[in-house]
Amino acid sequence: EDFMKSEKYKDEEITESARFCLGGFIRLIEGYTWGFVITPKENGNSDISLRSLPASVNVREMMERMGIGGGHNRAAGGTFTKYDGISVLKCIKQTLEWMSKNKPVID
Repeated sequence: EDFMKSEKYKDEEITESARFCLGGFIRLIEGYTWGFVITPKENGNSDISLRSLPASVNVREMMERMGIGGGHNRAAGGTFTKYDGISVLKCIKQTLEWMSKNKPVID
């Protein structure tokens, strides 16, 4: 929250950095076949972007089942809409809670 209030970076710059991180980094972390990045936006929403490797989590299916987005099987995303001042930490907790209650689709 303090990061967004500092207004050092525009949404477009943060989004571009998140895409770079996902596309060039998350898929290369040894021992992990998928990952996600949550990016806060100036309007109070938070975007989530996910990437996965073949024979791993179908991230499109995950976003659709969570009801917040969609995309492709290996690259998907969604939006946590602003409510009750949702923070990035709450978005992460919500994602992890959903994952603990729902078996991922592997393909």
